[in-house]
Amino acid sequence: MKPYYHSLMNEMKVRVREMRQGHFRTGIIPLLLLLVLIPLGCTTSKQETQRESMKAAAIEEVKDTVVLDVDGGTYIPDLTHHYELNWESGMRVSDVLKASGVIKLSEDQKSIASVSDASLDPNMAWGVTLNDKELLIPQQLNKQVYAKDRLVVYVKKLEVKTSSAAASDITITLQEAQNHAKVHTSTFVIPWETSSKLTDILNQFGPVELSPDHTAIQSIEDDPITEASDVRVSLNGERVDVSKLDAIRIEPASHLTIEWNSK
Repeated sequence: MKPYYHSLMNEMKVRVREMRQGHFRTGIIPLLLLLVLIPLGCTTSKQETQRESMKAAAIEEVKDTVVLDVDGGTYIPDLTHHYELNWESGMRVSDVLKASGVIKLSEDQKSIASVSDASLDPNMAWGVTLNDKELLIPQQLNKQVYAKDRLVVYVKKLEVKTSSAAASDITITLQEAQNHAKVHTSTFVIPWETSSKLTDILNQFGPVELSPDHTAIQSIEDDPITEASDVRVSLNGERVDVSKLDAIRIEPASHLTIEWNSK
């Protein structure tokens, strides 16, 4: 029995040793895998965090802007600036001018006092265009601007009008009504040009925006027109068909009246 016992004990020791060795091998493989994967996981997580941070930074950098150009022309050739300013909802022309840092408005905020500390003599003035359309100053300094709009501030020479020149002007009256009651009236005097059509006049007249085909008025003083029946146009007291503005010529000293119902 004793030899058999010793043999059995030796066999058991071998089996136990093999089991222990086998258990060690099966345990160390997952451990080694974990040791390899944990740094990889940390690296991947770090890379993803960096990518997300870069995306957020890129989104932050892409902001809506409005362009402002200053053109001194032949009067002040050295006065040339180009700005791309951050646009914000509700921004107006005067806000853009002041945001440039070089344009100063008058104390009453109704005109441009100076640009880069350059003032003009009484025979010249600062003009402003919005998307190539002349703005009336001071009436349209409060006109709203939108992302990607372009403003240009330039120098223009004032013309001294004689009595004959004044007779060539055109008077435009805008009358806003609510519930058929007048609430606001504005009157403008603009120069008449030879062979002017109503569409030519209105395309250069800032407060009124025509449709691309010139058959309708889209907005008046930034007030959208949704129904054609909300607008009535009269030339020298006679009603005008808005859809035929392109066919109507306007004579000097004419009086154009545009009435609309605001919402």
